[in-house]
Amino acid sequence: AVFRTGSTRGVTFQAPDAYSNRTDPVIASVAHIQDPIQRAGAMILSAAAIPIQTEMRRYLAVKCREDRTWAITVIQAYFRRWKAELTRYKYLYCATRIQAAFRGWLLRDTMEDKHYCATQIQKVARGYLSTMRVYEDLYNITVVQSIARRNLAIARAELRYRNIITVQSLWRGKVCREEMKLLHWSAIKIQSHWRTYTARMNYQFDVVDIIIVQSIVRKKLAHNLAETLRLGRNHNAATTIQKYWRTYDCTMNYLHSVADVLIVQSVVRRWSAKRFVSQYRSDLHHEMALRIQMKVRSWVSKVRTIKERSARDIQKTWRGFWCYTDYVFTLADIIVVQRTVRAHQACTRVKAMTRE
Repeated sequence: AVFRTGSTRGVTFQAPDAYSNRTDPVIASVAHIQDPIQRAGAMILSAAAIPIQTEMRRYLAVKCREDRTWAITVIQAYFRRWKAELTRYKYLYCATRIQAAFRGWLLRDTMEDKHYCATQIQKVARGYLSTMRVYEDLYNITVVQSIARRNLAIARAELRYRNIITVQSLWRGKVCREEMKLLHWSAIKIQSHWRTYTARMNYQFDVVDIIIVQSIVRKKLAHNLAETLRLGRNHNAATTIQKYWRTYDCTMNYLHSVADVLIVQSVVRRWSAKRFVSQYRSDLHHEMALRIQMKVRSWVSKVRTIKERSARDIQKTWRGFWCYTDYVFTLADIIVVQRTVRAHQACTRVKAMTRE
């Protein structure tokens, strides 16, 4: 695309092909500048600012959406917890009243039956505690794996960044040496014209280098900000997990205390009652065991669902951060390749003008 916005010394301004898709806003913003060098620098700065603004707005929108989602999740968790505790208190109160009404006339089992029931309860409780320890070990292993993978990813990113800086330094050294040779060879023939052209080209290269340094510094700042936000989210998640685990531990201690009290009550009332209703007692014990098993399995299913949902949220956050980091590094590679190609094109044009 060619734009005629005025000429200086018979030179007509022509926009580069890399900016042909976004010439309308960029050219309109630099149309009042008459100097071609200043106009080119202003166009490069405007084109570099547009992607940075786009990425920053996208990041702010994603952060706002994540904060709202987290707030909704916390409110739902508190409401469900309150509802579950209210329901449990109602069931406990009803069960206590029913037991108090029936134990006045219900005959209890002998000490041998009591020993058998206690053995069965201990077996179930020990199995449950073993299962919870296994779940806790699996969770610790998952946390260790996530930390190790994060460290490996950071190491790979640092290595890639160092390689990019090394390649840039080598290429700039080669370009500078070639430019010095060309300047030394050209200064003998056309000193006055060549010095004017050299000053303009140095200005353009300085503008490009400043833009590259700014992009590197902004990328580092964005990376540090993302790391700080990620550590804050991990701290909040760990605090929430500890809160739920302590709540569960207190609830289980309370339930065990209630179970011990009920066992003592059953022993005292068994001693006072001396009737024999064996078949009815067996049917009632079987029904109560089924109810206890049903409640315990429902609670285990809820805990497992909450853990799976938390694992999915952690995986989703990590994958989003990894995709964003890959996108930033890819954008840096594209900028380096564009700068190399433009430098090569500039050298080719200089050689062609020298031959002419």
